[in-house]
Amino acid sequence: MTMKTQAMKNARRHGSSVAVAVALGMASTVTLAAQLEEIEVIVVTGSHIGGAAETAALPVDVLRAEDIEKQGAPTVVELLKQLPSSGVVLGDTNQFAALSQGQEGTGSVNLRGLGASRTLVLLNGRRMAMNALSANGAVDTNLIPVAAISRVEVLKDGAAATYGSDAIGGVVNFITRRDFDGLDLAADYRYVDGSDGDYRASATWGWTTDRASVLFSAGYQHRSELMSTDRDWALRPNPENPQGGWSGSGNPGTFRRVTATGAALGTANVADPQCAALGSFAASAASCSWSYMKFDALAEEEDKFQVFSSLDYDVTENTGLHLEALYSNTDVPHQPLSPSYSLNNFPTGQTLNAGAPAVPFRYIVPCTNPGLQDMFIKNPAFAAAIGGEGCVNAAGAPAGSYTATALWRPFGESGNLVQGGDSQIDKRSHEGLRVSAGLDGSIGDSTSWDVSVTYMQNTGERFNYDITVNRLQLALAGLGGPNCTGNTPGMNGCQWLNPFSNAVERNVVTGEVNPQYNPAVRNTEQLNAWLQQPLDFEATTELMVVDAVLNGELPFALGGDKIGWALGAQYRDNGYETTVNDLANVQITPCIDSPSNPSATCLAAQGPFGFLSGYSPLDVDQQVWAVFGELNVPIVDTLNAQLAVRYEDYGGGVGSTTNPKLALRWQIIPQLALRGSVGTTFRGPTPMNLDPGSGTSLQAIAAANFASRAVDSYGNPNLKPETADTLNAGIITEIGGFRATLDYWQFKFEDPITAPPFNGIASNVVPTPGGLADCSAPMRDLVTFDGGNTCVQGVTTGANLLRVRVDTINGAPVETSGVDLDLGYTFDNVLGGTLDLSAYGSYILNYEVDALSYRGVPLVAAFDAVGYLNYDRGQNSLPELKASAFVNYEIGIQNFNVGVSYVSSYEDNRTALFATNPNGRTIEATTIWDLSYQLRLASKTTVSLTVDNVLDEDPAFARTELSYDSYVGNALGRTYRLGLRQQF
Repeated sequence: MTMKTQAMKNARRHGSSVAVAVALGMASTVTLAAQLEEIEVIVVTGSHIGGAAETAALPVDVLRAEDIEKQGAPTVVELLKQLPSSGVVLGDTNQFAALSQGQEGTGSVNLRGLGASRTLVLLNGRRMAMNALSANGAVDTNLIPVAAISRVEVLKDGAAATYGSDAIGGVVNFITRRDFDGLDLAADYRYVDGSDGDYRASATWGWTTDRASVLFSAGYQHRSELMSTDRDWALRPNPENPQGGWSGSGNPGTFRRVTATGAALGTANVADPQCAALGSFAASAASCSWSYMKFDALAEEEDKFQVFSSLDYDVTENTGLHLEALYSNTDVPHQPLSPSYSLNNFPTGQTLNAGAPAVPFRYIVPCTNPGLQDMFIKNPAFAAAIGGEGCVNAAGAPAGSYTATALWRPFGESGNLVQGGDSQIDKRSHEGLRVSAGLDGSIGDSTSWDVSVTYMQNTGERFNYDITVNRLQLALAGLGGPNCTGNTPGMNGCQWLNPFSNAVERNVVTGEVNPQYNPAVRNTEQLNAWLQQPLDFEATTELMVVDAVLNGELPFALGGDKIGWALGAQYRDNGYETTVNDLANVQITPCIDSPSNPSATCLAAQGPFGFLSGYSPLDVDQQVWAVFGELNVPIVDTLNAQLAVRYEDYGGGVGSTTNPKLALRWQIIPQLALRGSVGTTFRGPTPMNLDPGSGTSLQAIAAANFASRAVDSYGNPNLKPETADTLNAGIITEIGGFRATLDYWQFKFEDPITAPPFNGIASNVVPTPGGLADCSAPMRDLVTFDGGNTCVQGVTTGANLLRVRVDTINGAPVETSGVDLDLGYTFDNVLGGTLDLSAYGSYILNYEVDALSYRGVPLVAAFDAVGYLNYDRGQNSLPELKASAFVNYEIGIQNFNVGVSYVSSYEDNRTALFATNPNGRTIEATTIWDLSYQLRLASKTTVSLTVDNVLDEDPAFARTELSYDSYVGNALGRTYRLGLRQQF
């Protein structure tokens, strides 16, 4: 075998020398310099042709595992947040924003802020299955085998011509360790004030011979829960941050007197008299707002475990075998939430119990309810305002009137008496299994081949509790509980549910005591448990990929060297399947009344729960075929061109696409080079995008005066693919110890797969917050009101809004551009050591979204998303500038690192929110300093100490539920990490 042929084989096994600061908080490192010196030809991410990374025409960031460890081995989330080329990512608390609800425990990469689904994620150059719980088709980066990663390569340019769909914003290629001999053990502990701390441990073993290389690696990471009550900035008074987890639908709640048809009589809403006494906010006699944020976490508990193994074996002198297997699991064992959800679905009155009046679309509290009687005795004014016919102290009540809940939920300040005593506890889990097998070899001295098959399965589970509508009304009527027999309220094992404050002894979090608490009318744990029913949703994505690539050199030269080429084909089979328990399966339990009457019918199958929607099981499949080719043309010694084209066929209604790309690099002088690329990209809708089923999230709706309401998101089987044109132009310079790159990038999208903003839909029907509804509005059918979804012109307001429907669509054209700058300087022999200075940043020039018309009706005006929070927009947070800088000094066995990260200020785009309260309009710029120290002993022991956020800066205030932007800020404050690594 020739030296060059061996180098090509090494190249395929080692991947590129290019890496980026996304190395996922690795607790171990690997020395690559000696390996890279042996490699004459390498395969760079972004091309299937061998070529030195230093001469690449494409913009690729560089950072290796040991560099990340010198920075204190930050976590996945911290690294991705700091990465200037990445927009918002998952990984911190994910409970509230539409982007992340239901995906707690997952992570993502989002190059250029174009969306995580537009960043292609690879493991050793092969695709990974999509996140099973992600509606947009992103890859869960938390499943990556952290301990086994040696480096990560990030191509910050559209690469559909090379890799196909999903590579619009770029490519992130995680490369595992190779040719490692020995045992590497690592562990660290991070002290976080207010929590039990975070810790990690890993073990990696490798064995190498002349013909084989074996690697086995296992890693475990634990993140402890950090509650909002552990940070004083997170819980703010209602006047300071009305959006800080304050809801008018609480407990204590508000009530009303209604007619038999549900119409309000007298004062529409009357607040529970003990609203303020129990710690809620009483803005008026008609309202009671409570903060559910004190029951929520700033960081959920997470346990992540990954096992990775690989084998490289030279079958013959010219043929190599590569096998790898990955198992990964992320568990969120108890995700704290509001003690119970708000109520957006109501009894229909069709088949409900005889103990409650058949008043449609209200939860009715009969006069015989002991809690109601006790409240009326102690609060005559309350009784006079809401008491129905026959109720105590309800003289003068109109005939046929009833007491009904208005803005109320079953559990509030009392906490959830069943699931831990305060928060409702839900669960999330994510599991990945991946195997890949490949053969590679050479034909002569200039041609190589590579064939592989990769299979991955990703399973995600969401386990929630919600209260069923029929059980809730039965309990209010005295027919609740698991042992209830007969139809006599409060008898024969039947229990009453008391919806009023006299059932609550104290605020379970803050301790306020209720002076009117009556233990005789309290709610039992048995009854509370009976009300709460499970919704167990499981989704599985499957991916099988067959790759075949030939590459080599043509037998003639052009300019200064031979022309490199590559030809290949790929087959992908994407599968998506969902299952759900019977109660949440709308094919089995379609209607609110279905649990009581299996033959019940309803206009819309939404399930039996008070807040959450039911699901219809799904099993869909998608096949994709592709062929591609590349040329690497050395036009002259100083000018190199890369050409690529790919044809990809989705079949069916999606169709096919052909995407070309051209990249050039011109080495003007040894110290200065220019590079540029142009191309087109393509992303077809995923099986999840095409799924006509729905999922529910809770969002602040402007039309409802920013109260939290249900948003039901649906897939769309009629989607078209999205396309984009990309452009990149850059300058590279290196003079002595100084190095710099400056790149301009641009993306122009057509038909992006997106969803219209829920606030835009709701505001089309209710133009002003809390104002009157336009019952003839074009989007009226996408909004559900209370009272049987009736809309009366001049009467119905935003306060009556319950749900908003959002369908996945092909949206308005988008154009975005920006500038990246990367600087570095190395000083040798500074006081006997080496001093490295580096800085990198990304400045977004524009992110212009055209006006959106939906169903032919203008819905959203054109806007530029740069410099805005984009709370209710698909772009999410887009500060103009993100930058980081590092000073690293290495002397002998010691290493010192100082890092600083900066995010520029940006504005909250919800202008109506600040009409009367300007607080939080601007989200201030943040600057965070970090320190890290390493001591490498002769015994191959490394001790490290890191202080993150040295100045203990609080995150910038924002008018969100968490009182900060979790996609940009960090809730942990100053932390201390101690690490230990031992190599054998």
